[in-house]
Amino acid sequence: MNAPFAIPEALLLLLDRIQSEGRCETPLILTSRALLEYNYRCFCSLIPVDAVFFPVKTNNTPEVLGCLHNQGARFEAASAVELCLLLRTGIASSDVIFSNPVKSPAHIISAYQAGVRTFAFDTACEVHKIQRHAPQSEVYVRIEVSNDGAEWKLHHKFGAPGSEVIGLCSAARDAGLSPTGLAFHVGWNNAQLASWSGALQHTVQIAESCIRHGFPLRSINIGGGFPAHGGDQYTRLQDIADVLKPMVRILKEELGLLLYAEPGSFIAANACVMVCRVLDVVQRHDQAWVYVDSGINQGFYWIYAGVQYQVVAAQPRSRKTRNYVVTGPTCDSHDIFGDAVELPADLREGDLLLVFPAGAYVSSARNYNGFAYPDVLFA
Repeated sequence: MNAPFAIPEALLLLLDRIQSEGRCETPLILTSRALLEYNYRCFCSLIPVDAVFFPVKTNNTPEVLGCLHNQGARFEAASAVELCLLLRTGIASSDVIFSNPVKSPAHIISAYQAGVRTFAFDTACEVHKIQRHAPQSEVYVRIEVSNDGAEWKLHHKFGAPGSEVIGLCSAARDAGLSPTGLAFHVGWNNAQLASWSGALQHTVQIAESCIRHGFPLRSINIGGGFPAHGGDQYTRLQDIADVLKPMVRILKEELGLLLYAEPGSFIAANACVMVCRVLDVVQRHDQAWVYVDSGINQGFYWIYAGVQYQVVAAQPRSRKTRNYVVTGPTCDSHDIFGDAVELPADLREGDLLLVFPAGAYVSSARNYNGFAYPDVLFA
């Protein structure tokens, strides 16, 4: 649908429409329903999943959640706040899994009372917590896999070693829980094919061992991490699908297991663009600075971790360009989208700039994973 690095035509047409209607108050995040639906269908056509669990942390906009729910998506929550948002959107608790491997007791209680019956874990301590607060629930083990190739690595924080999985399943069963699956995550934006194939092969081997030990597993969840930043996401997903095919066949045909996935960025990232307006263009020594009316503290915190976003002029007047530092409106020197952004040389106050992709981990960054900023107490 879109060439690598190109802002999709659907978003540009949406921008033209709202401008013609006089509704372009900036800053603004434009979201294309058509792109969300296309990405969801594309993922399901390439990866033969039995269920997609969209991570709420990726994009918690109610309209996005409702759109994906209508497409058939189910959801992954990591906190009671995210679960409440899903319930308010009209999504049933039976369509939600609680995937955070280390959970607050209060959040387990809230989820269980709301009807959630599927929880992740990766330690014996978590087994006892779930036993106390969500008795007789189904549980699945998140296992440790290589995150080589990922832009953000997660394996150091979560995941049980493969050697511990049988013991964890035994502990869960002894606690009155039902161990029904395995899950892994190769890290965010991972296009390294060896990591994907190795992770699934490792997990299938563990699943075979679990079945031999008398644990009737039902599913393997291959998580998220499907690349959506910095290249053509559709070609890269096809490559991943091709390399996973042999193990998916074993998983489904020989072991009779269901295949789950949690694609977040692949579905949502390129479906949104942020529109912002130039406040001023300033020459400081030998460097031109562009100040815009939204900054990285408004949802683009991931720039701190090295994530790069495109910044382009919405309606350039000429083809002549120069490099700018593009910075937000705050008084903080680190509020910078990029320090060598090529933009029209005649850029001026009032012009519109587009920051892309803006559909993943931007709107939801205000209460990321449902965890809010601390209250302030004056005493």
